[in-house]
Amino acid sequence: MNLSSLTLVPQLDRSPRWVTFAQTLPGKLTMLAAFAGMLFLHDVVLWWLISLYLTAFSLWPQHRWQILLAATWSYLLVGPTDFNWDRINALFRGAGITWQINSTSEGLPLVLAAILFAALCLWLTVRFSRQLRRPVLALICVFLGLMMCASYAPLPPVVRALLWAFLAVFGQYFWFVCYSLKECRAQAPLPRPLHFGTYLPFWEPSSIPYPKGAGYLKKIAAKTAEEF
Repeated sequence: MNLSSLTLVPQLDRSPRWVTFAQTLPGKLTMLAAFAGMLFLHDVVLWWLISLYLTAFSLWPQHRWQILLAATWSYLLVGPTDFNWDRINALFRGAGITWQINSTSEGLPLVLAAILFAALCLWLTVRFSRQLRRPVLALICVFLGLMMCASYAPLPPVVRALLWAFLAVFGQYFWFVCYSLKECRAQAPLPRPLHFGTYLPFWEPSSIPYPKGAGYLKKIAAKTAEEF
């Protein structure tokens, strides 16, 4: 018996028979069912919703970017994404604002304001590509300037609290936007609306981009049915 040939995890991705089976509808459904079961056994939050996203990716891979956009934003509204709502509520109470936020759906106006600001940054980067040579540095300066304004400018308490709340929410998107600013100058950039599918994606809704933006996702994406 050759012990060197034994493997703890079978290399099914190296087997032509299994790779061929995985390209069929029964094969895709089999893998999805097995993976959904593992998500359930590991108590993954909203495992059934993640399984629905993976089903859509598997059945319609040619629309993966549109599916990613829908998946990320639907998960954002019902998932456990943390925008530091407790701290924002404390700011609001101190400023006499009665708006209390306990979930992303309740704080959606702040999230949409952050996304609109990100969209403006992307548009300005494309529109003034010759004049704005370092868009990431420009965004860092603007963000620091807004923080200085929120800290030291003679603003009314309500305006100050709202500005800090906006900065707290936009801060969650900050590095995602930076990667998008770089991607906008690629030779074949992703359409700008689809960039927002990579912001706080459903598989890792944290402020650290993983992986590093749409450009890296395009690089590692499967190009053929066999790779997929």
